[in-house]
Amino acid sequence: MKKLTFSLLFFLLATSFAGWVEFGGEGTYFPFYMSNSGSSAASFSNLGPIDATGEKMAFMGPVWTPDRGPKTIEAVSYRWGTVTKTGGSQLTISLQDWSTVNTTPPYRPDEVQDQSVTVSSLSATVVSNAWHTSTFSTTRPVNYGDQLAIVWEFDGAGRLGSDSFNIFGVTDENNTTENNFGGVLLTTGWALSIVNPNIVLHFTDGTRGILMGGVVAKTLSGINVSSSTTPNEAALRFTVPGPVRIDALRYVVQPNSADTVVTALLYDGGNTVLSSATYSGRQMVSAAGGAYRKLIHPVRPSVILEPGQIYRMSLKGGTTSTIAIPFVDQDVIENMAVLPGGSNIYTSTRTDAGSWGENQIRRYPHWGYRIQAISDGNSNTLIDTTCIDCVIQ
Repeated sequence: MKKLTFSLLFFLLATSFAGWVEFGGEGTYFPFYMSNSGSSAASFSNLGPIDATGEKMAFMGPVWTPDRGPKTIEAVSYRWGTVTKTGGSQLTISLQDWSTVNTTPPYRPDEVQDQSVTVSSLSATVVSNAWHTSTFSTTRPVNYGDQLAIVWEFDGAGRLGSDSFNIFGVTDENNTTENNFGGVLLTTGWALSIVNPNIVLHFTDGTRGILMGGVVAKTLSGINVSSSTTPNEAALRFTVPGPVRIDALRYVVQPNSADTVVTALLYDGGNTVLSSATYSGRQMVSAAGGAYRKLIHPVRPSVILEPGQIYRMSLKGGTTSTIAIPFVDQDVIENMAVLPGGSNIYTSTRTDAGSWGENQIRRYPHWGYRIQAISDGNSNTLIDTTCIDCVIQ
């Protein structure tokens, strides 16, 4: 047997990369779909209130469809914000076009109810903080990218009693400036409400869609992990649609103190560790606790992820001082399909290296891996770069 020289090894490595296309610069992170808002986690924010006859609130944006083709809308899901319903008012929820005649910002619906549904505030599901689905009396055909408005307003009887309604959008770094998606509120005039749309469109073929730029969340909360908690390790479980090479992992966490210790790990489906490193709270905080921080873990050497395989990027508590990890829950697993990467990406937890427990409607939305290169489909064969003493027969 002959040992490969380093020059021959590096030649083989260089030629084996022929089937890979490098991203420029640092590459790109995936599948995180929500930015933390400064030092805070993303949060719900009220779109509204409407608390007088004639007032309206609307989410607006381009329609996203899963196959980028035509669909037909039959229903919409959303989350009520703060609700007061002592008067028994009825609301009309409608699908509308964007106005093409207004000459001043902000964008606004054309105020023509193309498809609608009446929702009684007396319904048990019309309560603060509840996820709600409304089915329209007629369907609406849409194409990918169509500009759509979803509008809430009092019906013809107007506001009754002291009733007041809000719809929850989501606040994160994406909506700190004006965009071509978001919320608008009509009181004395139309005004911008800087929140991300939090709605799910239901199509007649069973698939789901959103307004582009939207952030879908039924629940925003978090878990604490330390060496003494159950569980003491939290992971994002994912698969990839095609071969990719990754070189970093990105987390958002809240260390309880500068003494917090956490280990970042990347596993394959058999729980073999592909990359790991331990970090201290001192590397993430300027003061003890109180803020969410980004943690970047370099994957060295870079790792090839293959389709059909399960991977997990995790954080494991190393001291009794906790880290907080924000998560997002969806109402049903079908709504996971509208998130980046689809319903095959969700959370896992375990205790003391035991079996993983899965939560298929939960995401750590700020987490992701950094893609260095993708396959061009011609060649995916790579020599293991950790095998410096490889031999040939």
